[in-house]
Amino acid sequence: MPKLNINLPCLTLLLATLWCVPAESQTLSWQFAKGDVFDIQIQQSTAVSTVVDRRLVEQTNQMTMDITWQVLNFQDGVATIEQTIKRVRVELSIPGEKGPSVTNYDSAEEKQKGDAKRMGASFSRLIDQPVNLSVTPQGQIRKVDIPEKTLASLREMPGSVQGRKMFDVASVREMFSQSGLQLPADSTETQWQFTRNFKIGLPQTFRLTTEYSIADTEQNPVKIDFTGELELIEDSGERPAELDFENVALTGQKSSGSLMFDSEKGNCVSSNSKTQLKTRTQYRDMEIMATVDSTVEMTFNRQ
Repeated sequence: MPKLNINLPCLTLLLATLWCVPAESQTLSWQFAKGDVFDIQIQQSTAVSTVVDRRLVEQTNQMTMDITWQVLNFQDGVATIEQTIKRVRVELSIPGEKGPSVTNYDSAEEKQKGDAKRMGASFSRLIDQPVNLSVTPQGQIRKVDIPEKTLASLREMPGSVQGRKMFDVASVREMFSQSGLQLPADSTETQWQFTRNFKIGLPQTFRLTTEYSIADTEQNPVKIDFTGELELIEDSGERPAELDFENVALTGQKSSGSLMFDSEKGNCVSSNSKTQLKTRTQYRDMEIMATVDSTVEMTFNRQ
């Protein structure tokens, strides 16, 4: 079976883990200071159902990622934040003739065996590799600085040539920049919309439109609801030689969630989201249909 030339888990994570930022106002802005440290935990559950010529294949994935933000500097209204992944835990369940096969991986464990060892060959390239982000109190990402050491580590991740293209300088910068949020200029707005296009090293160009709304600006933490709509707007048609299939069609998508922001402390507290993506493609004489359901929960703790 061919591998789809569309990184569905990556897209669901991008949809679900938008920066935890509220509407632009003095009381709902990130409060940054040099030396601030935030501990962030992301818990993602993903279920992938693939139908190939009426044969159903199901796979589930549970991932927990511990991330640290350290504010290196705050000057002229912009914070320089060093973001580092500290730990990754994964539970992967794939079907087999004798039932599901489960693989558990924890980057904190020194010795790995079998599939966990092969999984570690990829995830180990992410651990303790910093990326510097220049962020305004309203959440806008002004600049992404990727140390050459980090890029070199990412390039050594096992995978296809197309997959490694996701970790060139332009793709990594785009991935982090697109996860930021351009907020409305009018701080009195309780509803707003933002649209962005992105590729993330893929031959497809996507458009993500997100609608935000604040139910009650007087409560604290403030709850902000959001819904997202993803469109595949362009496909260059470029494919590596080993990927011999027709263009991927995005047949369905829905995303929604909410986040909580502490207006007194000036930081996001938590967020949660649900995303579903459906695709269809043709490989030779076979039709391949995939559905990805993903839930993501994030928590922020200021040290």
